[in-house]
Amino acid sequence: MATAICPKCNGASHIERFNHVAQGVCFECHGTGAVEVTAAVAQSLADSIKPGKDVILPGFGCANITRDDYGFTATLECGQVWFSIVEGQIKLDTVSNGLVRRKSQIRGALQSACKVAA
Repeated sequence: MATAICPKCNGASHIERFNHVAQGVCFECHGTGAVEVTAAVAQSLADSIKPGKDVILPGFGCANITRDDYGFTATLECGQVWFSIVEGQIKLDTVSNGLVRRKSQIRGALQSACKVAA
């Protein structure tokens, strides 16, 4: 089995608004930030990003996704993100200065975009 970023907590392993219940630990992934998926689902997530197309990233707007020998690049109005997809999970390689403080949100938005496109 492969793993994917938890759809409930977006890989954060806890949900802040539920801090009053079990210190906010996500019940979906049991605090790991990842859920098990079949290899076919993991591959469909990787295949779902179509380079050269614009995708809507929740909370960030429109992003143009390109691909090269090293991975993917998402170009947004507020910066760029270089990432790869490993076993169905978004792995951020580099984030431009405008997005540094929002790494977990951008990773979750990219993961959501993959799921919608799949």
